[in-house]
Amino acid sequence: MSDHEEKTKADGAESVSTDGLGGTPHDVMLQQTHDELQMALANPAHQVYFRAGLLACREYMARFVEAQDAGIAASIRANWWPALGPDMGAPRLMLWGELTEGEYGEPGFRSKEPAEISPTLEALPIALGFLNGHMTPNAGGNSAGTALSCQSGVAQRSES
Repeated sequence: MSDHEEKTKADGAESVSTDGLGGTPHDVMLQQTHDELQMALANPAHQVYFRAGLLACREYMARFVEAQDAGIAASIRANWWPALGPDMGAPRLMLWGELTEGEYGEPGFRSKEPAEISPTLEALPIALGFLNGHMTPNAGGNSAGTALSCQSGVAQRSES
């Protein structure tokens, strides 16, 4: 018996079985949320959200010290973990050209394949949502719906 099941029985409540899904209602909800997030992403959700947390933390720390020392803020922004791929800069919306190849309406135009989109690039608008307070569990419903709505509106056409 798991610790969760023992605590549930000690509290006098029964654990609800989900038979085919194999877990508590909370476990089922977590799996459904993960599946919804994963459908909106080109890369594995854990890679994207890990990077989004790093990007948001880095920018938050830089903003915190910027008023006192812009040099330290720039140094914080310049640090990145190279094993996670190229540094894409501060949290921001993705550009249309980062998600597509060629000119829209022309032969050869296409959306990039998931393997061509960096998890760090995908993390940028999510990190921006964290910083702007749009990615909290109570901001507009469940966290998956918030992430999905943030993801669906990030691409913008570049003016180049």
